[in-house]
Amino acid sequence: MIEILRIALLASHLLLVDLAMAGPLVCILLHRRARRFSAPETDDVARLLANLAMASLAAGFLLGGVLLALRWSNNRSYFEAASVIPASRYWFALAELAFYFACMAIYRGLWNRLQARPMVHACLALAASLNLAVHFPALFTIISVLASRPHQWAEALDRAGYWQLLMDGEVVSRVVHVWLSSVAVAGVTLMWLSARIESESQRTALTRLGATIALAATVAQLPAGLWVALELPEASRNALLGNDMLASALFGLSLLLVFQLLHTLAAIALGEAERSHVRRAALVTSVLVLLMVAARSRAEPRLGRADAQLAKMPKATVLPR
Repeated sequence: MIEILRIALLASHLLLVDLAMAGPLVCILLHRRARRFSAPETDDVARLLANLAMASLAAGFLLGGVLLALRWSNNRSYFEAASVIPASRYWFALAELAFYFACMAIYRGLWNRLQARPMVHACLALAASLNLAVHFPALFTIISVLASRPHQWAEALDRAGYWQLLMDGEVVSRVVHVWLSSVAVAGVTLMWLSARIESESQRTALTRLGATIALAATVAQLPAGLWVALELPEASRNALLGNDMLASALFGLSLLLVFQLLHTLAAIALGEAERSHVRRAALVTSVLVLLMVAARSRAEPRLGRADAQLAKMPKATVLPR
């Protein structure tokens, strides 16, 4: 039961952080479009999306705390791996969170005052988005990867060791996967928010724009997802490909939903912008993330008895393999 709760919370956390990450980039696009076509309703959607991005990161941060508490109760290896990361990285991460909220608060608060300086206004949102995208997916992916490699817990990572892990194929592929996922979620959110526009022409145009953004990111996820699968530890990859029936079933169902999502997004992008299609795309996206998280969680390599004993030894006595 705890594992099911953790998977549901993790899927929600990822959706929220994805929106916070790519939402500001879509805001820039919307604000530029509103200025170009003198479309105040498009500008209103951009403001709402900026507010939603900040709220999503705050909610995602709180959910992250709950997830850490759940991990503490049933997965100490994650904290063993996290302890290898220098403490300065975590203080830096807190500063980056503050930077994001500061940039977005200024971006939103000076919306009207910076109309004469659109580049300055856009740079605030760009800085917030890139700051989040560059640092956080990499940090938490490194911790997740280290959690399955207890032989690397012998000593704290130095700068060179951190950068070596940052360039690890498993880490890079998963970070790219997160980036593309965030763009897809932002596109689907734009479709959802566009439903509040009264002007049918603007509503249709923004819905199609959101679908196009999400479609491009989802298509790019196909090779990115293959890359992630190839970089997985052999035990995890085999579990997804048949060694574990539940993991394989979840993975197979998620692949079917990917193609369903592609079909729905393509239909919307080509002009079928009915609200029923938008609701379907949002639902499929949410369920897809949930299934992917469940499949990945099920396929995660479990520490064997020797590794578990090794992980419990004092770090000073652990010998590197």
